[in-house]
Amino acid sequence: MGDGQFKNGPLMAGLSLRKENKHHGFIEPAYRMLLADYLAALAATRDEWRLEG
Repeated sequence: MGDGQFKNGPLMAGLSLRKENKHHGFIEPAYRMLLADYLAALAATRDEWRLEG
């Protein structure tokens, strides 16, 4: 999604990346939040999405 290193840590406001391996990770809430807030935070990243490979 971005140009930085693929590592655990903050991703965007309210979201964190948890790396599973060097090619895959999970975008998770950075803190406890309502599902609706999590979905809104994910949706706010949509303009940054791109396909790789």
